[in-house]
Amino acid sequence: MDNEILQQLKDIHLPPAITFWPLAPGWYIVFLLSLALIIGLSFWIGVKYKQKKVAQKIFAKWETIKNQILEKPEDIELAAIFIRQLILLKKSRKNIALLYGENWTDYLKKTYPKAQMTPLVETFLSQGIYQSSFARESSEKFLDELNSWIKKVLQ
Repeated sequence: MDNEILQQLKDIHLPPAITFWPLAPGWYIVFLLSLALIIGLSFWIGVKYKQKKVAQKIFAKWETIKNQILEKPEDIELAAIFIRQLILLKKSRKNIALLYGENWTDYLKKTYPKAQMTPLVETFLSQGIYQSSFARESSEKFLDELNSWIKKVLQ
């Protein structure tokens, strides 16, 4: 009797082998996310590279202006012009075009809190450009302080 039952059983058939293609939908999602990540990272690296190049050019121009001021302290207003041009590159013109005096320094302190402005730099940017005696009194110390402030702004 057991033999009869065993003879009625059919052979076990294995399912077809799993193929490599087509991929499961989850893999398409993984590939798309990876592609988006690579594109985003490439874009971010490109932007950072361009920002670094621009910062290097700006700092080279600042070094030229700084040397010019050291040779001829009467040209100290070039520092204020340079600061305004630097901020115009980074921010919208309509926000800063009409700022001057204490409003200008307040805007700079609010916009760049990490680049702490020393009292000498603040005084120069708010009032010093209108005073001829400022250049003769403290131009070298001022330029050193302004130099460190510009480095912090460019970071």
